[in-house]
Amino acid sequence: MLAVFYGNDTVKVRLKARDFAESKKQEMTEVVDLELTELGPGQLAGLAGSVSLFGGAQVYVIDASTALVEAKSELLEALPELARSTDTFIVIDGPLLVGTSKIYKAAADHIEEHKRRDDAGFNNFALADALLKRDKKSLWLLLAEARLAGSSDEEIIGILWWQLKTMRLAAASTSADAVGLKDFPYNKAKRALSKFKPGEIEGLSRALLSVLHESRAGRGDLDVALERFVLEV
Repeated sequence: MLAVFYGNDTVKVRLKARDFAESKKQEMTEVVDLELTELGPGQLAGLAGSVSLFGGAQVYVIDASTALVEAKSELLEALPELARSTDTFIVIDGPLLVGTSKIYKAAADHIEEHKRRDDAGFNNFALADALLKRDKKSLWLLLAEARLAGSSDEEIIGILWWQLKTMRLAAASTSADAVGLKDFPYNKAKRALSKFKPGEIEGLSRALLSVLHESRAGRGDLDVALERFVLEV
């Protein structure tokens, strides 16, 4: 199977591709991230024809957004093989020329384009969703996007802190009413707990609070410390 996610809204493209990858993941398999620029000649075709030693279909996410023409050409030629594979191949790309988009559309079983609206403001709660999914790459991209849109680091920390607090409350309770939360954020947080080991959410909460306190005490740059926190999620 072949799915393609592309467009100039790079954050949404990656988030949607990641959601799709998780929906296709089976028991005993994992999502494998690949950079097209790091694949050697013939490797794509080899992956398309390979058989998993662990059984079940593999899920590969191929980032082609920064690939040069030579690497992109090999990918485009391999699309029919990827589409015929019993594994799932998900391609991430940026804005496309008409000719390239037609090639993708002709081969893909599923394709989505995501365009950024010039008048659309940044939704800081996308950061909270990326934290819930423990999607470090998307969280990093969203941090940059939020800053470009004018969000301060303290605003961003506030959103991340709120999400961690919601997860802590969900972990320590059996219902949304018991901790004074709405059902929707509570249930999302409850489902996300499986991605974190015991004690990790508390550790992240302490680390995020330390980022803010250390900066206010003049012991480090807030922007650098926040970036370091995101990379450690």
